[in-house]
Amino acid sequence: MTQSNTLASVSTQPVSPKKEKEYGQKTVKFYVTPSLHTERVLWYISHLHKRVWNHMQAICQGDFGHIDTVLDKVNLKGQEEIQKLKDFKESMPPIEKTFDYAGGASTTVSIKPTRPISEFGMLYALGPIRNADPELLQLPLNDLQKPCRVLAKSWKSFFELNKRGDTEARPPRMKNDLFFFTLQWEKPKVVRYGTDTVLLVNHKINGIEGIGITLPLYVSNLLSEKSTRYVTIKRTFPFWDRRSKFEVNIVYETERVETLPIDAHTKYAGVDLGARRIILIQDGMVKTWHLEKWDQYFTKQRQAIEARMATKIKGSRAHVALFDARTKLSKKWADKQKDAQRKIAYEMVQFADVFFVGETTIRLGLAKSEKGSKGQHRAVQNTGNLARFVRFLKEKAIERGKQVIEVPDFISDGDKTIRKVESAVRHLEYGLAEQKKNER
Repeated sequence: MTQSNTLASVSTQPVSPKKEKEYGQKTVKFYVTPSLHTERVLWYISHLHKRVWNHMQAICQGDFGHIDTVLDKVNLKGQEEIQKLKDFKESMPPIEKTFDYAGGASTTVSIKPTRPISEFGMLYALGPIRNADPELLQLPLNDLQKPCRVLAKSWKSFFELNKRGDTEARPPRMKNDLFFFTLQWEKPKVVRYGTDTVLLVNHKINGIEGIGITLPLYVSNLLSEKSTRYVTIKRTFPFWDRRSKFEVNIVYETERVETLPIDAHTKYAGVDLGARRIILIQDGMVKTWHLEKWDQYFTKQRQAIEARMATKIKGSRAHVALFDARTKLSKKWADKQKDAQRKIAYEMVQFADVFFVGETTIRLGLAKSEKGSKGQHRAVQNTGNLARFVRFLKEKAIERGKQVIEVPDFISDGDKTIRKVESAVRHLEYGLAEQKKNER
């Protein structure tokens, strides 16, 4: 079956459109130096999040002193996970590890193996730990669940990298007083006070006023008559400077757009997300966007900075300056990746009305593959999150009344929709070669 015939077969039996209207969403980012009161409140909320993180990290490292006192209040599933972790600590012998320092000095320490509990195990234990800590009672339980989820993802990422043989992979660590935990709130309010527009966030701490951040004029005009979804506030570099600015990201809803009707004139396209490139096929036309250029450009610069950092004493002015430069480079790297993905999504959305996109979970198989080169493994991680690109594509499609449908890369006999669009996505990888064979 050729690609043109395949896409034609999809268009003869279109997917039924959604009846309800959909919202798109966008993000606006700006930097602000808050008032002294607001800054203190932000640091205190971050302190509470760090307490939860350190509580759960202590359990993962084998310190059960604070959980044993409230273990009877944890539900049975949580108790089972903690007991399995205790049995693992007792059965595994300590590991001797050698650390090398500048000047040729080295030291050997005995480290007990670490093993985390699952995200649900952390959430099971969070309630009793919070009730036993009067300081944590100032925030609702839902607000304190984020550190548990982030910690569980960090452990999962560490084990994935360690399994692939990444020597630079490091497990999560305790958070010190200088670390600022990224904060997030849903549905913040935007109100006007005279000529100023202020973003109000309710932190729900008794006896402390709410957080108010004055918005710049361009952000105020952009958010006028739009509904805000959520806001995130995080520290800018360097982490040791408590008076540095804060980065504020506001996600807001775009205008309502009526979904385009599906008829005989609807244009369909298949999108394949790869480690090195993104391919779109539409009515026999193949369009390719390459992704590796930013990875190659910034990797060399980062390696040069890290090579210089290795020759400096940790904590010295030279080391601090290089650390700051690496942080700036990483931030610029991430911004370039997002900008490139948004441009590709904007260009791609012009080609069709309905896009069938392969699920991004298959990329994990490539990352684990022993046949894949080291450059491919790095590209999977550093060309930008592919799931984030799908989100950008959905945002721009919804703004124009178009649809993005994610389908798996396998065929299911029980799902007719997947059989219809099989060649729109799966055929991208194998159909081109088969088509050339048939033409010979």
